[in-house]
Amino acid sequence: MNDESPEPKKLSPKSALSSSYNLPTIVAVLCVGFHHRNGPQLEYAIPRFPLSNPASFSTPTEDSRDLGELTPILPDEWSILPFLCLPDGAHMVEFEEFIYFHLPPIPRWSPHVDSSLFGLACFRQMDSNNLINKTKDVTRSMVQKAVVVLARHPILGSLRSKLGLVTHAFFEQRDFEKREILDNFYEALTTSVTGYIPDSTLYMAFSLRDLIYQFKSKTLQLFKLLLLEKRVLFFGQKVEKLSAYQYAVVSLIPGLLRSLGDAASPILSSTEEINTPTEPTNEKDYKYGLPLRIFGEGCFFQPYIPLQQIDVLMSPTTRSFLVGTSNAIFTHHKGCNIDVVVNVDTGMIEIMDPVLTNILNLTPADRKFIEDITKSVTATWINEEDPSMNTQIDFEGSDDDIRGRFELYLLSLIKSVLPTSPSATTPPVSQSPPPEHEQQQPVRDYISEFNSQFVKAWKATANYAIWKDKVTANPDGMEILIPGHPNAGASTLAAMQLNWAAKIQEMGLDKTFFVARKEVTKALTGAEKVVRDIAADPKAAAQGTGNAVTNWFSSLRTGWTTPSATTSTETSPTITTRPLEDKPDQPHDYLEVVLESDHKLNLDIPK
Repeated sequence: MNDESPEPKKLSPKSALSSSYNLPTIVAVLCVGFHHRNGPQLEYAIPRFPLSNPASFSTPTEDSRDLGELTPILPDEWSILPFLCLPDGAHMVEFEEFIYFHLPPIPRWSPHVDSSLFGLACFRQMDSNNLINKTKDVTRSMVQKAVVVLARHPILGSLRSKLGLVTHAFFEQRDFEKREILDNFYEALTTSVTGYIPDSTLYMAFSLRDLIYQFKSKTLQLFKLLLLEKRVLFFGQKVEKLSAYQYAVVSLIPGLLRSLGDAASPILSSTEEINTPTEPTNEKDYKYGLPLRIFGEGCFFQPYIPLQQIDVLMSPTTRSFLVGTSNAIFTHHKGCNIDVVVNVDTGMIEIMDPVLTNILNLTPADRKFIEDITKSVTATWINEEDPSMNTQIDFEGSDDDIRGRFELYLLSLIKSVLPTSPSATTPPVSQSPPPEHEQQQPVRDYISEFNSQFVKAWKATANYAIWKDKVTANPDGMEILIPGHPNAGASTLAAMQLNWAAKIQEMGLDKTFFVARKEVTKALTGAEKVVRDIAADPKAAAQGTGNAVTNWFSSLRTGWTTPSATTSTETSPTITTRPLEDKPDQPHDYLEVVLESDHKLNLDIPK
């Protein structure tokens, strides 16, 4: 093959997708380790990478002989790979850590690697004193390695458990020179993971229920941020959580997980459609102009980004990004120019760009939409460490239910913002105006239901322009859609109540007010019983009302009075009742309730 590297070409995910189903889904299984002098480095690859020149694998050196065989040399496009597999603070990992990441294509390896690749690394470490075969390059007290799988599709969530078992077995050998287990793992994957990938496999290990439970109403803001192509950073200590939440948000847009061919680098660009009706994808999405082209030229998606890749965020060619990190340097580096920081540990969103505050405000209809979803999740949530326990539920509140509701939201949005043909609203010149009672009603403002400022900002994005061109060229598919917000008609008062409820829960005040709310509920229940008894049997109530009212006021006194430091001699008020005989003309009997001879309460009791 030619030694010279040609200029990066404009990749076509359409052609890549068409051919990738005929190619093995699994590209390679790797082993990455931490070297005492070189830092993270690739130690083993099965199969070996294509040779672009004789120097693609290093000649034997003292270090490489210590490793047992020739050390593979990575292409320049993948020089960052070892740092992706060993996360920041790896020495603090107690058991194991899973890292999701993306790699750009290698043009000279086409068609083997002609689109973004998806990687999953399982990192572990062990005490070097426990090794059976301790090579010369092991000079530290701990040995750190990661077993990695590279695939052509984001199916790695479905391989997570298998990768964890293989990595565990690899370490249990206590001899990292024995790599037959990695060879067997690669052969097993290439034979079992083939052909078309169903949606259920793509969505595995990315829980929407977990996303909703953690971020509540902010999930809809994350969804809108994705449409706006902003510079979004997910930050947290658990690297796997970072990746899972990002993939969960991406999966809310129909078909987008299948269309990440340009996601691994901001310099990639597609010139052809991502999906065609002949592909084994959802034809419905194609008719509606979906998936939206969120990631393309100038847009970058890296579920986990190490510090060595910070220059990509600072590059002038990077217009927007969706990345995750556990390194706080990213959050403070002004050169990254971050718009929003999403803290996955606290479930909070910090908006760095003040302009975005009003754009991301949720309308009453938005709040009703996301609160309905949140309630369905929290009502069926199980506090278990095993996330699979939260998948064993009925449809309401499940991942499929959540994904279906967000799909309806997106379809309603794109129908509402779709430009209307003038001929559809303007009558012909020769047509006489209709009678007054048949005149057209005022046009409903669909856009304001989604937040007019948000819609205006979305219309300025590249993905909106691409979508508009597609649906304008093929408008027939949009006719079946109905414009308007799925939760149109939600009142402002209801939205304020939902907003206050959400804020009280975030501040933890719901627990503080629990005791007071319990006592108020108890008092009101007692009062309601008194009134109900009076209405049911007036004469019997006339005899027992005094006792009921006395008990009610006593319960109020007991529940609301704060005990003092000294013993109080204050007693309950004296309550007596007697019929009023000075109102014989009234259609009802009256009871006069006397409290401490100072206050009177007249209860009107129907006969």
